[in-house]
Amino acid sequence: MRMRRRISGFVVLTMLAALFSVFGASTASAYSVPNLRGGINAQWYFGTQAEVDNAATQMTNVGLGWARIDLKWDLMQPSGAGTAINWTNTDKMVSGALGKGMKVMLVASYTPSWANGGNSDVRYYPNSANIGNWQSFLDAAVRRYLPQGVTTYEMWNEPNYSPQSSPSLFVSNVLIPGANAVRAVSNDLHIPVTIVNGAAANLIGVSGIVDPYDWVTGIYAAGGKNYFDVQGIHPYCWPLAPSTADTWNALLRAPEIHTIMSNNGDGAKQIWATEFGYPTHGPNTVTEQQQSDYIVSALQIWSQSAWQSWTGPMFLYTYRDDDGGVVSNDPEQNFGLMHYDRTTFKPIMSNLLSVMQNVAPPPPPATSGWSGSTLPRLSFNASQTATAPTIDGSLDSVWTGKVTNAISKVSLGTISGSSDLSGNFGALWDSTNLYIVADINDDSLRNDSAAISDDDSIDLYLDLNHDRTTTYGADDFMYQFGYGDTTFSEYKHSATAGVTFATTARTGGYRIEIKIPWTTLGKTPTTNMAFGFDMMINDDDDGGARDSQLAWNDGTANAYQNPSLFGDGTLVAAAPTGGTIVYEAENGTYGGGGQQQTVTNASNGKVVGNLNTVGAFSQVGSVDGGSGGNASLVVRYANGNSGNMTLSLYANGTKLQQLSFAPTGSWNTFADTSAITVPLNAGTANTIKIQRDSTDTPAADIDKFTVTTTSSSSSAVLINGFENSAQWSGEATRTVETTLKTQGSQSLKFHYTVPTSGWANGNYAISSPFVDIGSATSLKLDVYPTTQTPTGQTEPITLKIQDQTGGVIYEDRLPRLTANQWNTVTISLLSIPAASRHQINSVNMYVYSGFTAQLNGRTTLDYYFDNLRTE
Repeated sequence: MRMRRRISGFVVLTMLAALFSVFGASTASAYSVPNLRGGINAQWYFGTQAEVDNAATQMTNVGLGWARIDLKWDLMQPSGAGTAINWTNTDKMVSGALGKGMKVMLVASYTPSWANGGNSDVRYYPNSANIGNWQSFLDAAVRRYLPQGVTTYEMWNEPNYSPQSSPSLFVSNVLIPGANAVRAVSNDLHIPVTIVNGAAANLIGVSGIVDPYDWVTGIYAAGGKNYFDVQGIHPYCWPLAPSTADTWNALLRAPEIHTIMSNNGDGAKQIWATEFGYPTHGPNTVTEQQQSDYIVSALQIWSQSAWQSWTGPMFLYTYRDDDGGVVSNDPEQNFGLMHYDRTTFKPIMSNLLSVMQNVAPPPPPATSGWSGSTLPRLSFNASQTATAPTIDGSLDSVWTGKVTNAISKVSLGTISGSSDLSGNFGALWDSTNLYIVADINDDSLRNDSAAISDDDSIDLYLDLNHDRTTTYGADDFMYQFGYGDTTFSEYKHSATAGVTFATTARTGGYRIEIKIPWTTLGKTPTTNMAFGFDMMINDDDDGGARDSQLAWNDGTANAYQNPSLFGDGTLVAAAPTGGTIVYEAENGTYGGGGQQQTVTNASNGKVVGNLNTVGAFSQVGSVDGGSGGNASLVVRYANGNSGNMTLSLYANGTKLQQLSFAPTGSWNTFADTSAITVPLNAGTANTIKIQRDSTDTPAADIDKFTVTTTSSSSSAVLINGFENSAQWSGEATRTVETTLKTQGSQSLKFHYTVPTSGWANGNYAISSPFVDIGSATSLKLDVYPTTQTPTGQTEPITLKIQDQTGGVIYEDRLPRLTANQWNTVTISLLSIPAASRHQINSVNMYVYSGFTAQLNGRTTLDYYFDNLRTE
């Protein structure tokens, strides 16, 4: 619809300047084709695959590099949530375009009536009750097409041309949840995406419709800025020539959209013309020759040098007339570059190739989702065991603390929640066998199909040479084990000799426990041996074929044919046995007023006393921290005062906490403190000090320090044991928890109030000496969420690690975890140069207000954290 009104002098001057810059420029040199400056709206719903392939060939022959293809939710899933999606037409169009070398943009739009409140008009946005179903539709589509190379997704078509026509409602119900869904899959599949904010219809002065300029302004006002990478427009101006200045000429007014974006800090983002064209029959239309002349002129204006930094492709509307071969007076049916028969071309088809050879391609657009650096492949350690587990499907004591690797990536289907499908796995090894256990949550156990994968089951993948080849070799294996089965399969080499397994049902799920001889795998195990590993959980809820699948590392469901998609495993040595060593205070150092004194009942007849003045201390050095990690400290002391006295405890120069010393009755009567958890480094270069600080009350005499080191990995470095709340700062409040913990005497509960805008931080600033994790291969963090994050989403908590010299070396959200239990998050360090992680000086765990899909309406969050360490 065209609406005329008086145009401002400013707009006229802007348009004239644009025209001068085009027509005053010299002719550009030839560019290769297909040219990504041009594209086609490819409504190729007709015919066979061969006919669609021919249509794509026609478009590349005239130099167009892009195809804009419909992804219409209303047509593809009309029957309700969870019903089958009809991919037939989209598959055909995508295959045709990609097969001819075109890039594809999928435009996701239009709500089925069951998801918009029962309205027959599909232009209604999804209602609040169905935002999750909108995300599920996009999740399925992106998982289907992103691995094929479709990296660009447009959120809606002409969203202002809706009975609702509300930028704020569009942002909340379409743009934000849609962008989050697409980016979540991008992160899972490790492929960046470009999200295009759907172009508003060029409707001006129409009652009830927000015009394109107010629409973009409204998108920013509603908080949509961070949820798109490119802004779409439909710069129609028919029947006017592109060079004719007019309120209706959205092409010449494109700089106004760019100005709105710049005023909101988005001037670097591109604008794409996702529809442009001229109808050649009906009221207010043009001749076929004018169509050709005007499209050529429009492409020249769009690609002019003054606009090249912020304009992208122009998609012509449309491939062919849609009049069924009968002349129609409806302009909407006559925008085609050719007639309905697809063989009778309009003049533009003879001129496009020359234009595409002489307009500059656009610069690459911005991308979002996976960045290529913050989401390394997952990793875990398989611990050596001196006691082989009994293969019976139960968790022997040797599995304690080992079944903590969460299987949480949705690779196939839809999962309604953690009780529907979730799980953890663990692995152990000895010189003879590899042991694996999967502990699965599944509320409906099925074992009734011929194919293992069509029932409740697991897929186990191994790459023993860790060579990450893209096809299976002699060292790569794929096992399947089914719940309730007595037989199993290895699909690549029939490597079944000596393999045993057992399954057992438990409340809310089942377990599968497996033993695989190293001889069957053709490998001799060694400490620190790296290998490729992945595990998938298959779920059948209704007694038919497989309904869904969760993966540990590979979210593409392609691990069965590509070992390079596996995660990383490492065989680590058995944990050493801890020991207890006594350090006499008088044999250490003391000063600041502290002095050695003789006391009859002291363990060696002497103490360090007189810790009365600020700065007075007693310190022992060369403390053996064993293999590193948390140790237990007991201090023997005397306090002849009548009340509790306090002194401060330090380990390796870092203040841990203030200690309270109860009265002992006299200075010759001694008592022991309760066990205190202290973090120590591996080896004997540790110091422990008790000192009178300004906030302490003098004092106690120190007799001895008794240090007990416990089992830990020989390469482990404790970054923070969460034993001291005062080490942490930020908006997240911290509470000591002595019952829920994985090591030491406590964990810390972080309570986050989600801000309306911005971040809530929980920060640990490390002073020199900094933590050196240069020799580590992975980080581990124990996390206990109190609420469940939606299926398919990461946790809303981001872990950020900064190095003194390398800046931010890691920053990414935690993977989806199982609520109300401890989960061990493992982060591979292999993609971060060792030189960039020798001086870790900051750890932050924060929530961001923009993590809308991950927060899922939660306004507060509680997480328990414990034992941030390396392995």
